[in-house]
Amino acid sequence: MTSHYEFVFVVPSEPKDKQETVDRVRAVFKLNQAPVLEEKDWGEKRLAYPIHNERKGQYFIWNVNIPDKIKEIRRLLNFEQKLMRYMLLEVTAKKKANTK
Repeated sequence: MTSHYEFVFVVPSEPKDKQETVDRVRAVFKLNQAPVLEEKDWGEKRLAYPIHNERKGQYFIWNVNIPDKIKEIRRLLNFEQKLMRYMLLEVTAKKKANTK
């Protein structure tokens, strides 16, 4: 069974670190047969507080279909040292109320 997720994450804004980290995160999903359906770059933003001595970060949001390997994906993401923060949320379909 596959579920749809939104994956929001922050990486350092340094171009070299940014691309390497994004590539490693993409590899985690590919390794677990979780296709990334859409990738959006939200751009560089100032952080509310420093993370790993960084004051700015590059924000991304991806739409991903993840099979029953969510625990393994989270485990591998936790090993990514340059991944400053991430949030992986399951998207549920909204049911339309039939009101008459």
